[in-house]
Amino acid sequence: VASLPFWKNFEHLEVAPKRFWIEVGANNYNNIQHYPDFGDQDFVLSFEPLLDKYAELLTRSQPRIPGQRRKLGFQNLGRENDRGLVFPFAIGCGSPFATFTVTDHDSCSSILPTMDGDYEGSKHERDDDFDFKARCATGLETRRVPCISLEHVLEVWLPGQEIYILKVDAQGADLSVVQSAGKSLRQIQNVPCCSPCRPW
Repeated sequence: VASLPFWKNFEHLEVAPKRFWIEVGANNYNNIQHYPDFGDQDFVLSFEPLLDKYAELLTRSQPRIPGQRRKLGFQNLGRENDRGLVFPFAIGCGSPFATFTVTDHDSCSSILPTMDGDYEGSKHERDDDFDFKARCATGLETRRVPCISLEHVLEVWLPGQEIYILKVDAQGADLSVVQSAGKSLRQIQNVPCCSPCRPW
């Protein structure tokens, strides 16, 4: 997915990144790329354990250039764009693998169990009813996904490197994600509160 030592993943850039961003829970939409503050001095690491969403992110591996057709095809497996990598891992589970619950609305999927029948509005009156909260509360299946800690990312991949932004959208497991940074937590400069996540 990526090369080690980690600096090899941005050696194609004319200037090495000055700021690193980490995005936990991307689904099929790389939110950080749409923040006006993300620019040509930045590099993002995105984490998305749903393999279909991870694969969809990879199909956008070439950036759009105004006035030019986007070149199709993959680069290195994890190369989402020139300034980012995406990884098919969960973060902060406390073990190398975790049970990941996929919900009826997959953007709500989580390493935490769903409410299912305990949620008052979880029963639809009709099959075609769209109830976002009910669909988020209803688990469809579980998957076994690989998991790493932020401490590993910070100590092994980015040793001594400050993280400008850690964006977490982990459907209730956000605190566990941040705590998984362990003694490397001081490398993280900003953890914005964004639920739902919007530019801040």
